Amino acid sequence: MIKTLSIGFGIMWPILLYSFYYKSLRQSKIILIFSTIGVIQVLLFIIFKDVSSLYNNIGGSYLNNLLYLPAMLITFYCLNYLNKLIYGDDLIITGRGDSLGGERDGRKIRLIDFVFSLLEGLLFIFGVMFTH
Repeated sequence: MIKTLSIGFGIMWPILLYSFYYKSLRQSKIILIFSTIGVIQVLLFIIFKDVSSLYNNIGGSYLNNLLYLPAMLITFYCLNYLNKLIYGDDLIITGRGDSLGGERDGRKIRLIDFVFSLLEGLLFIFGVMFTH
């Protein structure tokens, strides 16, 4: 049960938030709510990381999944801030079907949107994977 919850809250929630609702991450109330949840998840990780029943058979802990949300929030915030410094507008998370120069969210998609989206995804996946 704990393993299922850690996967659900740790991995699926951030993926859904990042993939489909990233525009809501521009609102301060949403950032505050998810940052609070992220802090709680980090505290749970710190408190229960040494519980042997939560270890999987590849040497890590199922609780490592709880670090995905904070990692995603931090990297999205930093990359969005960097995009605002360079271009003066918010980052567009690109996905399948988007093309360079295509229209989305009221502006054209730039190469930096693709680069930052790929970087966010890689940091999100590999940053937490190697924390154990």
